Amino acid sequence: MDIIYFIRIFLGTMMIATATLKLLSFNSFKLTIKQLNIVIINAAITVSGIIGIEMLSGILMFFNALYLGGSLLIVLLSISFIWVSIRSKKLPGKITCNCFGNLIPETLGNHTIHRAIFLIALALFVGIMEFALGNKADSPATAYPIALGILQSIAIIGLYGNIRVLFSRPE
Repeated sequence: MDIIYFIRIFLGTMMIATATLKLLSFNSFKLTIKQLNIVIINAAITVSGIIGIEMLSGILMFFNALYLGGSLLIVLLSISFIWVSIRSKKLPGKITCNCFGNLIPETLGNHTIHRAIFLIALALFVGIMEFALGNKADSPATAYPIALGILQSIAIIGLYGNIRVLFSRPE
C-alpha cells in the first residue's frame, strides 16, 4: 500500500470515527455548539449537519472516483474547526472540543488549530498528488490492505487519545 492510499484510509477512518463518536455523545456535542453560538435553524439540525458532513467526507475517501470531494470536505471542515477554535478563545470559559465525542475529553484551543492544519495538509497532499501523478489506483484494492490501513488508523487515533490524556494538565 502506498503512502497516498494510506493517508486516504487514515483520513476516511478518522472522519468516520469522529462522526460516530459525536453521534454517540450527541447531547454533549449539541451543548458545545450552543456554547459557541453557531446554531443554524436549531442545535439538533446544526449538529446533525456537522456529523453528516464528517461522515460523508470519511466515506468518500474510500472511493477512487470520489476521494477528491472527500478531501475538499475535510479541508472545509478543518477551516471551520480553526475558525471555531479562534472564536472559542474570545468566549468566556473553556469550551469542550467534542472532536472525538466524550471519548477524548479536551477543550478547544491551539492544539485544535494545529490538528486542523495537519488535516488540511494531509487532504491537500492527497489532492495535489492526484493531479501530479494521476490516479494510479484505478483497480480496487483488496480487503486486506484496506482493513490493515483502517486498523492502523484506529491505532494512531487511540495513541493520540492516550497521549492527550497522559499529558493533559489537571484543572
